[in-house]
Amino acid sequence: MRTVPVLILLCAMHGAAAAAEPPPAAAACIECHAREYQRTSVPQLEGQHAAYLRMELTHFREKHRRAFPMDQIAQDLDDADIEALADWFSRQPWGAWRFAADPARVAEGAQLVDRFQCAACHGAGFTGTEVIPRTAGQNPVYLARQLRAFSRGDRYHPPTGTGARMFRLSEAEVESLALFLAQMPAP
Repeated sequence: MRTVPVLILLCAMHGAAAAAEPPPAAAACIECHAREYQRTSVPQLEGQHAAYLRMELTHFREKHRRAFPMDQIAQDLDDADIEALADWFSRQPWGAWRFAADPARVAEGAQLVDRFQCAACHGAGFTGTEVIPRTAGQNPVYLARQLRAFSRGDRYHPPTGTGARMFRLSEAEVESLALFLAQMPAP
């Protein structure tokens, strides 16, 4: 009689282990985006919100967002691939980026996020929600690159009712904001 519960438990464990395996479409993603590689200019995807990942992959596929090589890679993804990738990456643990930051620049970044009211959308811990990305602990080089793109108008940042501005940022503001967000602890 004890055999049946043990078999059920083993089957459940096998299913959980299989769910932990990345989907086939993730092979190209992991090569650049896995946290363990700490690439210099790409975002960490592990632990990011599924809805945000789904939205951005769709934007890349539909050419609403361009960034080499993502727009090229995403054009071959179908809806099922995008769903599987968003689901798998969102289930992975988020970990803070490892780097040393100038405390004065981090303090300046803290003042800027208050002034720009970034937490109104990204949350007090900058963990984001649904389609708003988690930025706490994200790659600082990637964050700075995206802030520059928002500032130049190369990448769209939704307007907010908080008065947050993402255009005409100085290089010092970009660097300080990126360092502040990146050094925040993983939730």
